[in-house]
Amino acid sequence: MRALAAGLPVARRAANSLRCRERPLLPTTLRASGCCLAAGRLRARPEGSPESATGGKTAPPEIGGEAVNIRWAEHTWEEVRAAAREGALAVLPCGSTEQHGPMLPLDTDVRIAQRMAEDGARVAWERYQVRALVLPVLPFGLASHHLAFAGTITFEPETYITLLAEILRSVVRHGFRRIAVVSGHGGNMPGIDLAMAKIVHEFRDRMALRVAQFNGHQDPEFAARSREMMQDQPSEEQPGIHASRWETSETLADRPELVRRERMVRPTLKLAQVPEWTWMTHELSETGAFGDPSLAVAELGHRTWEAWAEAVGAFLKRLAEAKISD
Repeated sequence: MRALAAGLPVARRAANSLRCRERPLLPTTLRASGCCLAAGRLRARPEGSPESATGGKTAPPEIGGEAVNIRWAEHTWEEVRAAAREGALAVLPCGSTEQHGPMLPLDTDVRIAQRMAEDGARVAWERYQVRALVLPVLPFGLASHHLAFAGTITFEPETYITLLAEILRSVVRHGFRRIAVVSGHGGNMPGIDLAMAKIVHEFRDRMALRVAQFNGHQDPEFAARSREMMQDQPSEEQPGIHASRWETSETLADRPELVRRERMVRPTLKLAQVPEWTWMTHELSETGAFGDPSLAVAELGHRTWEAWAEAVGAFLKRLAEAKISD
């Protein structure tokens, strides 16, 4: 999930993003924010109620008498138009269908992107009263470095940039001027940067836009939480850049039935460190995994999901506050 996108001018960000996708995600119940997500709807929990601990259904918060639904595709065209006119943000989750070692499903990064975006949108509304509509997750990305492993699907970089630009262009044409992109796969990030720049430059003479990509593990709020979470964790003793403790813990917390626990073993890597040159996954790992997945635990995954939700929610707040001057 982290890969360098070969040939893209922003290769340095791709290299940084190798560290960006070993993250944990949030359980469906967001303990820190006092709200839960049910079928994409934001539902407030009365303090002290049994539902506060269990995520049970309670009355959803309302805007103009309507329950707040964060999912773009579950709205009508009139509702989306109204949201744009009211200044709502649009959020595009970008995943990747690719190998994640012998223990995790191919859609790991798809789920990560979707959940980070939806949990973050929930926090943004419940804590900051920032409304965001989350588009359907894009399930394919830049994953050519994983093609030696069956099941991986990838775009060429030029195709991916064009595809993202088409999506962003449509969103802008519907009246959204603040758009967030949340990627569950580090290898997507250089292409996302280029697509965002393309759209901002395309509309520069007509309107100013605020389009931003969440910076993953390098986001300041998440980085601080990550250091705290990892203080008491044993070292993986080799690069945990993909399909390692982080993502395995996230999946144990979120979808434990999809983890092949008997295959959660530490791989023997062919190189002690991630090289500076552009590499293919099979050149470094025979199983496609890195780090030490055997160290994964659900509790770390739950804490990571919560940290993602808080960090993405704060990111959406910052984007909502970014001044637009025409």
